[in-house]
Amino acid sequence: MLDYKYEHRQYYSWMSELASFAEKEYEIEIELISEDNAFIYTYEKKKIQVKGTIPPRDKLYILLHEVGHVARMAENNGDSTYFMDRNGSKNIIERTMTLMEEVLAWQKAERIASRLGITIEKRAWQRLVNRSVQRYVDWTNDNLKENT
Repeated sequence: MLDYKYEHRQYYSWMSELASFAEKEYEIEIELISEDNAFIYTYEKKKIQVKGTIPPRDKLYILLHEVGHVARMAENNGDSTYFMDRNGSKNIIERTMTLMEEVLAWQKAERIASRLGITIEKRAWQRLVNRSVQRYVDWTNDNLKENT
């Protein structure tokens, strides 16, 4: 793990500021829980849950990413560049679109961080983005293997 640039309380302060922003701007509930690792946005319940005992910097970055999805949904809901699994078939097209949405949500998260004055530590951010996107790449490739 890369060294922290800030004390843990600073990351928690940014998480609180981000949660307040998201709740006001997008009318969603933010729930940070220290159990079972999971990072979930539930559209029907308008709730983001970031669960787990992961380090506060990663938790902040994951929360930024999830808010990035919500922001994209709010701003692009009628736009074909925004994608949420529409029919659940998880075919290669839907998996590829999901992968693209993941990347776009990370980009949107960076813009939100900048808007709120949240400092992103570039190396730590990029490592988390790379790990996250790689999981979706692998998931997309699994579908290709299954269908060849």
